Amino acid sequence: MRTRLKWLLPFLGALTVAAHARMLPTDTDLKAAYCMGISIAMGPTVEGIAKQLESFPADQYGDARKTIAEIRETVAEKRMNHKRLQLFLLPRLDALDTTGIEIALNRGK
Repeated sequence: MRTRLKWLLPFLGALTVAAHARMLPTDTDLKAAYCMGISIAMGPTVEGIAKQLESFPADQYGDARKTIAEIRETVAEKRMNHKRLQLFLLPRLDALDTTGIEIALNRGK
């Protein structure tokens, strides 16, 4: 009987760890997933604006120079926010139950 228990205990311990491996996402995780969905949905628009600004000669239009600089800053900020959300959320996905994350991501889109 003891021999069976010695063999069974590590197996039960592994099952217990596997059962607790997936944690529920926190409110912060869900907000990050929602914002990531928005960021993904805005991605093509932001990249389109960035592409247009690359070919736009800002020095020809004196009044628009400030506005163009602000738009470029906004595009850079949106890219940075998307990268920050990725750096926060992607490493955590292995430990989280992804059902809530998927729902939040889809609602953001």
